[in-house]
Amino acid sequence: MTFKIPDVPISPWPHLLSHNVVPTTLQAACLRTSVETAEKGISLLDAELSDLHRIVQQLTTRRLELKAYARTHRVVFSAARHVPEDVWGEVLLRAIQDESNQYARLCALGSVCRSWRNLVVSSPPMWTQIVVGLDRSSSNPTALAGRLPLQLSRSGGLPVTLRLGFLNGQPVARRLLELVLPLMKRVNNLVSTLTPEQLHYLATSGADFAQLRSLDLAMKAGSFMDNEKRLFASVVHFKLHFISDAPPNTLTLGVRWAQLLDCELSHCSSLQITEILPLLGTQTNLVLSGTTATEAVRKKHVVSQIPTLVLTDMAEQSVEWLLEMLVAPRLEKISLQPDLTKISLHAFLARSSCSLTHLGITADTQSDTSLVYLLELLESDALRNLTHFDCRSTSTETLLNLLTNTPELLPHLKALTLRSSEYTGLNQSLRRYLQSRTPASPSVWMDKQWSGAYRDDDGASSHRIRTVAFALLHDALGEWREAGEMYDVRMGEDFPVPHLW
Repeated sequence: MTFKIPDVPISPWPHLLSHNVVPTTLQAACLRTSVETAEKGISLLDAELSDLHRIVQQLTTRRLELKAYARTHRVVFSAARHVPEDVWGEVLLRAIQDESNQYARLCALGSVCRSWRNLVVSSPPMWTQIVVGLDRSSSNPTALAGRLPLQLSRSGGLPVTLRLGFLNGQPVARRLLELVLPLMKRVNNLVSTLTPEQLHYLATSGADFAQLRSLDLAMKAGSFMDNEKRLFASVVHFKLHFISDAPPNTLTLGVRWAQLLDCELSHCSSLQITEILPLLGTQTNLVLSGTTATEAVRKKHVVSQIPTLVLTDMAEQSVEWLLEMLVAPRLEKISLQPDLTKISLHAFLARSSCSLTHLGITADTQSDTSLVYLLELLESDALRNLTHFDCRSTSTETLLNLLTNTPELLPHLKALTLRSSEYTGLNQSLRRYLQSRTPASPSVWMDKQWSGAYRDDDGASSHRIRTVAFALLHDALGEWREAGEMYDVRMGEDFPVPHLW
């Protein structure tokens, strides 16, 4: 039924509204009837508005219900439903790889939806990292006692990575160690920050370390006890970082140095390095960082059979001390940070009579002295079979011109990684070099993020100049391809140093 909106009554005597004249009996009766009609209309409108308000509420509620229905049912058509479970499993696994505490992230991912929870719970690779003592939640023995069996059961029979972190004086450290001892038989990779006393307790606990292949230790100050060698019996990947000014004797650890495939030593004393080098085997890739040479260490020659040597975060005098002391006849790969003119690399290679396949160096290619030294190095017998060359230089153009104008240099080169702070003339010099090596031109990797001491005239960083240089190179590569010159030139950011090793 259609509601008729009441009309506003017509005032019978409107002049009375502008005067204080007392109305007559007839006028008062007419006016009273007119006012009653208006008030009746107000009541009708109030009732109708109340009905309309109720209808608006009903319509609003129904709209929200329809919107929720459409939203919840629209997901049926989502492309995500067509993604296989194994792909989702890989996505979630990658989402937690860089997390220091994967357990907390797994709990968060499992609470997103039922399918994700089922996927997380039924994916053993997601439960293979166990964290103890790195944060408040993993330092609670009561909570950890309930969590460890759950993680082990969900990890299936896969090898486990255990991350231990204990601070000096932590009252629950011994209790936490007691909790992890039973699961050591499943641990394949151990990453820990321990005091020598805690390491001794772990080694002499009677736990089974048969599956332990990778050991990453950060050691605090103190002196080592006579630890049992079986802790290191199966270790082939070993990292040791001393976080004290006076590191203890490393050899008492009982590491089986000859069986190591990878060995990374940080802030070890020069005396320790001289004792360890002869013990390493023919398959050990050695990385040294933070080592400082001391006058007390005699510079006698030490023979080591290592195939790979990477020196990082070491002062020039420390690198020079090591190169003067070391003889490495089986060396195939070496990477150093100091400028070539500051170290005796050429003499070290000649003394070792080795044949390199990988070389990573830093060279001031804007210095004539450095260029002469670099040319002598590249012409040496040790580099005749070089396949990978990673060079940090002050001028890419100068380095490329040197390689182009001396075609007999590095005839077997397969990969050239260039890092520079100055790219003037890059396109022309790079094209000439690649043309000179056709059809066996190497892959060229350009690190867009590496920078040296170069600055604009106004003192600003050279980042803007590098960005423009690489944009021009990208356009030039397209033109070369159109001309039929197909070269493998790749531009990226933050390539590892050394690269492609």
